[in-house]
Amino acid sequence: MKSIYATIIVLLVANLVATIWFGVERNSLPTTQIESKNALPEHIDKHVRDELYERFVSAYNDRDYNAVYDLFSDSSKAQIDKKDILKTMDELVEYFDSIIQGGFSHSEFLGHQGDTKQFRLVYPVKFSENSKFGTSGKLYVTLAVRGGEHEVWGFNLRSE
Repeated sequence: MKSIYATIIVLLVANLVATIWFGVERNSLPTTQIESKNALPEHIDKHVRDELYERFVSAYNDRDYNAVYDLFSDSSKAQIDKKDILKTMDELVEYFDSIIQGGFSHSEFLGHQGDTKQFRLVYPVKFSENSKFGTSGKLYVTLAVRGGEHEVWGFNLRSE
């Protein structure tokens, strides 16, 4: 009976050692390689990030909701009812009024869908004094990137 316990203990220890060994081997890529694999592509440079921000903020502040809708990719438009976007934009303006200042902070890698990478661009913003939810927040722009092209899949505006 003692030999059964000894065998079980040996197997458990072997399993633990194997788990640690393979875990270390699999995760031994340098952090810079992992980061570069999931980093924002070079073609989404400062100019592109600033242009996305300016186009959204300009359309939002001008209450040109059709221009905001036009920023979405064709694939997003096929899944989003234009009336819902216009209603949501009305609500956002009612809550936050205008965006008076902001800029790109960083990006977050969201994952893959086939050969498409998804990223969230983060823009800290300041709202006008007429905002019902404070004067600071964040604009999030969700991008789909495939090869050297990108398209907008979504926007999100939140207070802090």
